[in-house]
Amino acid sequence: MKNATLLLIGFVSLSPLLPAQTVSDVDGNSYKTVTIGTQTWMAENLKVSRFLDGTAIPLVTDSVAWTNLSAPAYCNYANNVNANGHLYNYYTVIDSRGLCPKGWSVPSVDDWTQLINFLGGNMLAGGQMKETGTSQWTAPNLGANNSSGFSALPGGSRQVNGQFAYTGQSAYFWSTNLYDPSFAYNVILDSYWKNDLDSYYYMYSGNSIRCINKSISTQVNEIEQSNTFKMYPNPANDKITLEFTGYPEVNFKLSVYNLMGQLVIQQQLTDPTSEIDIHQLATGMYVIKMEGKNFSSLRKLIKE
Repeated sequence: MKNATLLLIGFVSLSPLLPAQTVSDVDGNSYKTVTIGTQTWMAENLKVSRFLDGTAIPLVTDSVAWTNLSAPAYCNYANNVNANGHLYNYYTVIDSRGLCPKGWSVPSVDDWTQLINFLGGNMLAGGQMKETGTSQWTAPNLGANNSSGFSALPGGSRQVNGQFAYTGQSAYFWSTNLYDPSFAYNVILDSYWKNDLDSYYYMYSGNSIRCINKSISTQVNEIEQSNTFKMYPNPANDKITLEFTGYPEVNFKLSVYNLMGQLVIQQQLTDPTSEIDIHQLATGMYVIKMEGKNFSSLRKLIKE
């Protein structure tokens, strides 16, 4: 994950910012969701106890039994049900019966990388993903502003010896990718960090899960900005300039969204070069969508 880079720039086949909604798992648990860039995530940790086919996932409370597992299982932190969801081993993540609601899945390393890069990279994303305050996170919860709406909670982890650790301090989220035959990749957020950490854990560790909606296909393709559509400056403070080339007539709808998917600016553009006033926007990251007869283009804007 550390070497992966992805710019969310290009044509999209549908709007990447969807109204707030909920999704339910096979147990009937309902989860808030959030759209961040072109991805839609659960905004709560998974707490399902059955696979999609209705088969129960074994609940394992004994620490020795947990360490010796080579099959799906889940537990609750310190064997007490809490609001931060269940902890699952990696065998549960990759089970073919499916863990997330239909159309949703456990994220891959590439999914996590896309999210982290959209939020500014490893040194910035963690704070934007963590729930604010210290009612759930232990102090100091550095950098937490939850500007993305991801609302990460510190569910802790079940360690390789079957013991529990780091509740209130850390959030550990599985990916679907193996590091080697014994370890799988995960993402860690911590109260003492402003950033996030991509790491790997033993497959029989217990981590939280956030599902991603794989039924929403964005089909992002690269474009040549210099020949199609320029936006400058970026980062910007008071104004940005949008410049179109190669179009005999300009008639585009401009929509600006914050990371919560809320529309904050919308206007019609009819000039090849248009200046947009953004001084009223709060400091942070935004998504600009241009829609015309022949294309739909998505750009990332940083407001200083």
